[in-house]
Amino acid sequence: MRSDFFSFFLLSAAPKFKEVNPKYLEIPLGQKCKLRCPVSGNPQPTLEWFKVTPNGSLESVANSSISRNHLHIHSFSEEDQGVYWCKASNPHGTVATNFTVRVAGESSHESHQSMAHSF
Repeated sequence: MRSDFFSFFLLSAAPKFKEVNPKYLEIPLGQKCKLRCPVSGNPQPTLEWFKVTPNGSLESVANSSISRNHLHIHSFSEEDQGVYWCKASNPHGTVATNFTVRVAGESSHESHQSMAHSF
């Protein structure tokens, strides 16, 4: 029993991002867009995806498909532009990162925003 106790704590780990991904992406209209959020942890973290609304709140991403650690937008449109958050959680902690996605070729009078949110 004692070795099981120590094994649990030695193998348990808070979520951690496996690699650094681009924070700013430009996607042509109508193209596929895939946001990657590779994360490790034990137990395996649960991922949630959010988009920042115009009023600054977060809404769960519903019009796209999510598989493993990817968010897929099948046909990128102007409405898909914005800041997306990936949140990974397990019993040992939570980490989050964001991505700013814009239409390729459009002049951006908005700065590359990185909105702070607490999870």
